[in-house]
This record gives sequence, structure tokens and C-alpha cells, in this order.
Amino acid sequence: MEPIVAAIAKKEKKGGAPDLDDVDANVLKEFAGNYDYVPGRVKETASFAKALHAFARSLGEKYYSESMGKKIHLFALDLDALLLRGEHLRLQAERFYTELEKGFLQKKKVSLDKKAMERFKQELDQFDKELESLYQQAVGLTKEIRAEFERKERL
Repeated sequence: MEPIVAAIAKKEKKGGAPDLDDVDANVLKEFAGNYDYVPGRVKETASFAKALHAFARSLGEKYYSESMGKKIHLFALDLDALLLRGEHLRLQAERFYTELEKGFLQKKKVSLDKKAMERFKQELDQFDKELESLYQQAVGLTKEIRAEFERKERL
């Protein structure tokens, strides 16, 4: 069965629609070469943001002092807002990707709006900085929680 599938794939490459692996490779080359951007960056960053969000939610399910509970709640709200922005960035990235992909599938030269792409990359850089800041805040919160627990256990 394998030789038949390979033969069909070769036939499609020669005269039919472009091979999807080639399209994806061309889109990645276009992003990296002309726009200094790698599409996987948004997914990796969003994945880390979601992990941090899950961590914040797990903290919120435990019992702490009222002041610590408020800090955790505000931290989780900041992460909620950041996750919304991250999803918006992911949507923008998908739109850019789709535009290039469509051009390659239609065998047309597509040029993205360079100003829009630069704004997007700046927003992504800012998102990364805010995510790093929230990560540092999470580390700080864990230290504060530990200190609070140790104080209570000594009583």
C-alpha cells in the first residue's frame, strides 16, 4: 500500500496542488527571511502563559491569610488579562500565516504589511516581558506563601 501512496504524492507534486509540507516550509522561510519572525514563538509563549495561569488557579484553591488571598487573586487577574492578549496575538499570527499560506497554495506572491508585522512583533515582545514579570511575581508569591506557612507553624 505504501508505494501507491508515495506514487500519488509524487503525481500531485508534479502537476497538481502544491505539497502541504512544501507550503508550510515556504511559509516558515518567508516569515524567517522577510519578517524576522518564527510562527512557533506565539504558541510557545502562550503555552508558558497557560502553565503559569494553571499555577495561579491552583494557588487560589488553597487557604491563606486574607492579604495573601488578595495578592493571589490580583495575580490571577493579571494573568487572565495577559492570556486574553495572548489569544489575540495568536489570532493575529494565524491571520498572517493564513495569508502567506493562501498565496503559496494559489502560487501567488504575497507580501504582508510590514508595518502591521512590526507592530505585531513589538506587541509580542511586550507580551514576553510582561509574562516574564508575572513569572517572577509567581516565584515571589511562592516564597511569601512559604514564609507565611512557616510563621503559622511556629505558633
